[in-house]
Amino acid sequence: RSMTGSDGQAPAVDLAAMCGVELGRHYFDRAVGRARPGSEIPSDAALLCQPIAAPVVDFSPLSAGVGFRAAQRKANVLTPPPEFTVVDDERTTHDGTESSAWYTSVLVTRRPSASGEAPPTLEQLKGKTFAVNEAASWSGCMLMRLLVRQVMMGDDAAFSGSSAWPELDAYFGTVRVSGSHKASLELVMAGEADCALIDAAVLTAELTADAARAKEVTATIRAAAVPALEAARWPMPPIVASRERLCPYARGSIQRALAEMHRHGVDDDASKAAPQRLSDSQSIVRFVAVGAAPYRVLAAAFEELQPAATEDVSAHET
Repeated sequence: RSMTGSDGQAPAVDLAAMCGVELGRHYFDRAVGRARPGSEIPSDAALLCQPIAAPVVDFSPLSAGVGFRAAQRKANVLTPPPEFTVVDDERTTHDGTESSAWYTSVLVTRRPSASGEAPPTLEQLKGKTFAVNEAASWSGCMLMRLLVRQVMMGDDAAFSGSSAWPELDAYFGTVRVSGSHKASLELVMAGEADCALIDAAVLTAELTADAARAKEVTATIRAAAVPALEAARWPMPPIVASRERLCPYARGSIQRALAEMHRHGVDDDASKAAPQRLSDSQSIVRFVAVGAAPYRVLAAAFEELQPAATEDVSAHET
């Protein structure tokens, strides 16, 4: 809001970390020529800022901690990836980790008491209790709505109504509103929900920030078998620059600086220092330069989900 000056004042921010889905939503709003009722952000917000860089995160802890990759490869389920998937083939960084400027979500469930039991599939979780963080969340709600549409293809009549998530209501027995990814994770760990879709970056942070917390999480939850989630990749939330406050030269200079940041050591001498991670606690490896195109692709998802409401969650258990 500060970047777009939507409070009636002149924009006061040069750079901001922005939700990539929110940016995609604005591209969609502008494409269909509408403004969301009650929104404080102007309809031309997407034109007032420019995506310049996005973080690269090492997601390898997901495989070691909750068996994300193994669960998908063992599944006898052939679920096609969403049509709006943005695939980035550059997945190996300087330190050998599999990462890029993309992320996905992990459908988590509780670990069974008996070892050796295969991870449940999305089809096997039908009728169970699903924990959702909020209606506007791409990684915790909207992606699951699209996955359910794939599973229930041809049954669009089941998605009618004014619910914030008609697909979830039609597929799961109960939908519990948690308010955040961490709260959804806690519901699953406590046995109060059977499954939840957790942002891969949030789950990675839970597995790397604190050893005791990582042990607790890995002992309690595991990834469900949803192959589409391994294939689905969308752009990481970007760093955006103000078009009104920064000239093209300044935006380009900042973009180059962010993209080279990981090459600089403590003494700020790139010629002497070896590449290093920017943040071990958040598994951020580096930044890469990005443009607007990947975020425009996300607008396709909003077109498919457009008939559903996005505000009324009063009828759901909290």
